[in-house]
Amino acid sequence: MNVKVQCGCGARYSFEVEPTQGRMPFAMKCPTCGADGTDAANAIIAESSGPKLRVQMAEPVAVAVPEAGMPESPDTVRAVQEMLRHKKAREARRYRLGLWVLGVVVAAALAVAGFWGWYWFAGSKPSMIYQTSFGGSQGEPAVEFIATNQFLLVDAQHAVLHDVKADKDLWTAPLSGLGSRKPQIFAHESSVWICLGNVVAQLDAKTGSVKNTVEVMGDFLSFTPADANILVVSSMSATSCRAMRIDLATGAVASQEVTIPRSEKHLLPNELPPNVQPTAAVLLSQALEEQKFNKPLDAMSSQFFSAGENLVELRVRLVEPKVTWVQSIKPKGPSLINGETTASTSAFGVADEVFNDLKRSQTGGVKAVDESRYEVKVRRWTGAEPVEWTGETAGRPAFFPLRTVDLVAGGKTLVVLDKQNRKMFQAALSYPVAERFSAAGAEPGASPALEGPGSLYFFDQGVLTAFDLPSGKVRWRLPTIGVTKVQLDAQGMLYIDTTSASPEDIQYSDQIRFDKIHALLLKADPRTGKILWQAQDTGADSFVAGKFVYATSSNMGGVPMALALGEALNQAPPEEPTHFHLYRIDPETGRALWDFYHQGAPQDLSFQDNKFVLRYEHDVQAWRFLAF
Repeated sequence: MNVKVQCGCGARYSFEVEPTQGRMPFAMKCPTCGADGTDAANAIIAESSGPKLRVQMAEPVAVAVPEAGMPESPDTVRAVQEMLRHKKAREARRYRLGLWVLGVVVAAALAVAGFWGWYWFAGSKPSMIYQTSFGGSQGEPAVEFIATNQFLLVDAQHAVLHDVKADKDLWTAPLSGLGSRKPQIFAHESSVWICLGNVVAQLDAKTGSVKNTVEVMGDFLSFTPADANILVVSSMSATSCRAMRIDLATGAVASQEVTIPRSEKHLLPNELPPNVQPTAAVLLSQALEEQKFNKPLDAMSSQFFSAGENLVELRVRLVEPKVTWVQSIKPKGPSLINGETTASTSAFGVADEVFNDLKRSQTGGVKAVDESRYEVKVRRWTGAEPVEWTGETAGRPAFFPLRTVDLVAGGKTLVVLDKQNRKMFQAALSYPVAERFSAAGAEPGASPALEGPGSLYFFDQGVLTAFDLPSGKVRWRLPTIGVTKVQLDAQGMLYIDTTSASPEDIQYSDQIRFDKIHALLLKADPRTGKILWQAQDTGADSFVAGKFVYATSSNMGGVPMALALGEALNQAPPEEPTHFHLYRIDPETGRALWDFYHQGAPQDLSFQDNKFVLRYEHDVQAWRFLAF
């Protein structure tokens, strides 16, 4: 603090001092007359520190400021020197402390930078945590995550539950003699249900002990788990099916024999479509491949489905056959070959023309569109007798059960039913449903629809539509060609597997193209249909697992020209290795965070958060990566 003293001789002097316990730390004399001014300075200090508390952050040197030309007191000089020594010692300690803190900060920064460098270049990439081989097993195995950090591996001989966190098998259950089909797995609460075709086994999830086995009578057709029961359908004869429902809570089995109509075919005239020239190549191709142009229509058929609590039979009868032939390869345009070719002429353009001409000569360049009238009966067992809904479609119908509603899609018509078979609404579609969902060989459980909270998302070959439930009001439509799957993540955002194809690719589906159609993954707002981002060529099949998003692609190697020639001649592609890529997708941006590559595609794969398991022909591999 600054102390100003007036001496009795009339002289005034001031100096800076840091009081010690409210008093002068040394004696002070008047530089003019030499009189002791210590008491006067103490009084001033006491007066200054009385009602106010002043905090002096700096530590100034206590220096008496004498007037010019006056000699300094020896005591004052010693006091000043002592204070300077203490000040330098404190400054040295602070400097050393600052260096230590700076060193710690730099070391921490380097450690963080090193960790993140390791994480992005190594830690965030998958590393194998488990592998086992089963070269001697019979039948086709299956693998699936059924609990946190636990996946089940099942083949015809045994079932093994492996814990990837503990890195050990928790139990092994022998299944030899129970069945020979590829296993189907369903985990529910404390039990694991395994269908092996001719038997359904119930295993204890903790111990692996077999709690119950249910024999499947007749020829196995389908195994469909639902929230409360499992539906197993088998064929007893050409005119009867057996529907067996297994209660998941009790294991009780309820069976019923259902009489069905005999399957019938409607033969079409054995002649070429009117717009196909009967060239020698077409006639030879037709002779070698029976029913190439005149594949018969299903005149009567019956299929069974598990629709939650209900057993549903879809019974279809052909009322009026009608087959329309449309071009499946673009009509020939100006020829690049017959024209004047130059260095700038596209080699791929010439190849397109040659290969499509070859294919057109083999197939006629047409495809059949079934626009027949079909009577549809949805027979639903809500009690002892079925409740029926009857309608008609222009085009062969397909049935898709969802959580609270069921769908009947045929041609360009969609009908939505509730679980009591009451019609909720009907909607017109822009295109028919893709054949991968409605054809006889469609993958079990595959559906062109997804039910969300108060919403139905349905896609045909060219448009994804969001309907409000139960009203059926169209919330939005998204034109996109080639949608194969839609999913919702934990935040309710919509992921869409689709392509960059154009509308003409729907009609010209047999066209050979060298300008590649790209796979697209879209993230959309389910409320508005707004596209938040799109990722191109990061896989055609996506998977949402917790907060993680994955996409996979499997592409056959080989020279594009050779592959196109095989397609043009309707021949099987040459044996080439399959290149499998698994991408981790950033859900915020759509950017691929890493690319996991393997030569050869897995036959099964299952995801759980930051872990995935892959089954190849002779081994199973589990992988994990570090994530936050």
